[in-house]
Amino acid sequence: MQGLVALAMANSAAFVALPGGGAKPVLGTNPFAFGCPRGVGQPPFVFDQACSMLARGELQLLHRAGLPLPPGAAVDASGQPTLDTAAGIAGAQLPFGGHKGMNLALMVELMAAACTGSPFATEVSLNSQAEAGAQTPPPRPAGDFPTVNGELILALDPEQFSKFGNEFPGGFRARVESFLTGLVSDSIGLQGNALRLPSDRRYAQRRKTMARNGAIEVDSALFDAAVAFGR
Repeated sequence: MQGLVALAMANSAAFVALPGGGAKPVLGTNPFAFGCPRGVGQPPFVFDQACSMLARGELQLLHRAGLPLPPGAAVDASGQPTLDTAAGIAGAQLPFGGHKGMNLALMVELMAAACTGSPFATEVSLNSQAEAGAQTPPPRPAGDFPTVNGELILALDPEQFSKFGNEFPGGFRARVESFLTGLVSDSIGLQGNALRLPSDRRYAQRRKTMARNGAIEVDSALFDAAVAFGR
């Protein structure tokens, strides 16, 4: 249904250690997404993010490109901070913002796994490796295989809430649009660039793609790498 406010979350295999010295992966990267309708004719406000400093895919892309990790993104197998992607993959990723990211990752575990009867991150690791053919699954994920995970989606009808005491002309959508537009209408960042909201860039890129009659230009080296990876 259109016009709903939605929150979606999913847990994953254990890739993330607890902050403060943890070395064992015990939590998933545990992404969550939020969506909210805007004014008439505007695409919805959306964002999605992992609870780890880097999404698992971002770590893998850095590894394949031979680039270092940003500080604070991962630890090696002994729990020492590392900028080496291979050591980070063999060790564990870290949540963003220390305990704040950990709290959100734990929330996703409880909502997406416990509430749906799905396996927790550590249980996902064992199940996934068993499905991958391991005779005796080790207690942590080996790498890039798909994982079994839980997912929870919450959808709310804002009109059921906003109609009480909300006299804003145009209702919920118009109020949201006025608020979001006002945030960035005259805002300039430190580099002199206009500030933008989450999802603005993706919508701009989508408009460029549609202007090319649906054609998407892909660098030939990237295309060849994607084909080779899929084999």
